[in-house]
Amino acid sequence: MTHNTCPESVCGIFIEARESIHASHVVIDMQNLQDWERDISKVKVIVETSSIKVTSSDGLSVIFPLPDIRLVPQSCHSLQWMAGEGLHMRLETQYKANPPDGVSFAGESLNLREEIELLSSQKYCQFACKVCGANILRANSHLKRVLQLPSENWQDVLDDWYCHGNTTVEKMKKTCLIPKENDCFVGNLYISIGVTSLLDDSLDFADSSCHIQTSKDSNVVIKCAKCHAQLGETSAAAIREWQHKSFHPNECVKLYKHCITVPGNCELFKSYSLESYFAHTLKIRSLIDTGFRYIVQSESGNQTAVALIWLMNTDTKLITNMATPNTALHQFVGPHYQFDDSHQQSLMSYSIVKILFQSCIGKQNKGLLAEWLKDSAVQSIMLPYEHCLQILLLLFTNNNHLPKSQRTNSHFKVSYLRLK
Repeated sequence: MTHNTCPESVCGIFIEARESIHASHVVIDMQNLQDWERDISKVKVIVETSSIKVTSSDGLSVIFPLPDIRLVPQSCHSLQWMAGEGLHMRLETQYKANPPDGVSFAGESLNLREEIELLSSQKYCQFACKVCGANILRANSHLKRVLQLPSENWQDVLDDWYCHGNTTVEKMKKTCLIPKENDCFVGNLYISIGVTSLLDDSLDFADSSCHIQTSKDSNVVIKCAKCHAQLGETSAAAIREWQHKSFHPNECVKLYKHCITVPGNCELFKSYSLESYFAHTLKIRSLIDTGFRYIVQSESGNQTAVALIWLMNTDTKLITNMATPNTALHQFVGPHYQFDDSHQQSLMSYSIVKILFQSCIGKQNKGLLAEWLKDSAVQSIMLPYEHCLQILLLLFTNNNHLPKSQRTNSHFKVSYLRLK
């Protein structure tokens, strides 16, 4: 008896759409079709404006609707069959009206407004460590004001608003947008609260003593006192006041959304992960820094380099139904990898940052690392060592998710990170 295989269950669709240049690279993996073993020329592929249709020789067909983008079929070029991968093509791309802009901050504002409404509606508010559930705020804390912060790099572009040396700039950087007691300011990646709202002995500053002796404006990593998981950052001045119990009204702490939860509201901050946090960090840094090369280093005393990252672009949308990374990785990076078989029947769309990377663990790429360390255009990104390793694991995992011909570029590995 002949067994008919539905193309939908065996065809892989992989699309990288670049918003800035209105172009897409489409890969259709048809090598699991029964026709591949006989005559692949009998398989029909029809590219339409809003869908891709694959029909096998036995008459079975499937239509893959394209989320967020529209293709221009007559622009198809670079048509190529690659052994081990499938059919490659490039097309002009148009974005649908009012796309869900997961890359721009305008798209995130809707999420921020929802978060602000939820936080404002609670009579008493509490934040807890995402790992162990230990409370961070004092009992029965009431947030009188929950306000939205501007873009993450507002302090960096502030210098462009005034002439060089203007004292107003430094004053605004130090005093503007500092939450007072019972205030909570909500940003894209973190929330900011005053130190007077914190529960005594809820935070720990282990492994950061080397930072506390630095300048007054230095940032220090804060950790959960119970499980020592990273929660956010604050200034060295705030640490000294915390240790001496002499709080200044202008001192505050930043709590990363991917590190905390809100007891009683499991949905709030649930979608944030280490992956989205680091992807947003790269996107923000790309708007500030003149170069796009970064060394991911440990925050510990020896500042061990873990990875070299070269940012390619931040405007890519990944559309695919291909196998996704192992769900076991979810415990590190959040819910983005929770897929079941039903998701293979439709195309999922993600906004991503595309990067080149190399590992620096052990003796790997020591020569290249030495060159980058001497280059003033290369910047460092400091993270806890365990987070550095998790980011590197993510990069390797996502690299394996790409078509084989797209996994390397000029001796670098190619990968991506998903934005929220």
